Amino acid sequence: MICYAGNSSVQKVEMCQIPPGNPSNAHTICVSASAVPAHLAIGCTLGECGVDTTCADLAKTGIASETGATIDSFDDVVVFPNPSSNLVNLAFQNIIDENVSIELFDMLGKRVATIPVNKFTGGLVVTHNIQTLETGNYFYRIIVGDKQITKPISKL
Repeated sequence: MICYAGNSSVQKVEMCQIPPGNPSNAHTICVSASAVPAHLAIGCTLGECGVDTTCADLAKTGIASETGATIDSFDDVVVFPNPSSNLVNLAFQNIIDENVSIELFDMLGKRVATIPVNKFTGGLVVTHNIQTLETGNYFYRIIVGDKQITKPISKL
């Protein structure tokens, strides 16, 4: 999911942009890492358009994707405060009796943290300390059962 624009040797991130109201015009774009959170916020997904990303693919690349299943709603997990300089809360709502896995990635897809979470019932808030990370943009890959989402976070 890493790409290069033009003749540049600077690594960028490959994303699928799906225009609102015109899903048949989805196209693959190559954006700077700092632009990924904004593109995720408007519905873009990580990776090339039209390519199904499997869990095995994600394990090989270390990059999370929302192209697979989602937790009932993108709003079922709230990340706050965002941006943050030290503690980040991941609040789960209406998710019951599932195994949870949380990992933090930099914008090039390198896993920088794994947050231990055990099976839980009902709502849950997980607090993660990002104080030692460099300033920049990151994203959480959150897997609940067999479903996953990504959530952007900015470190001040």
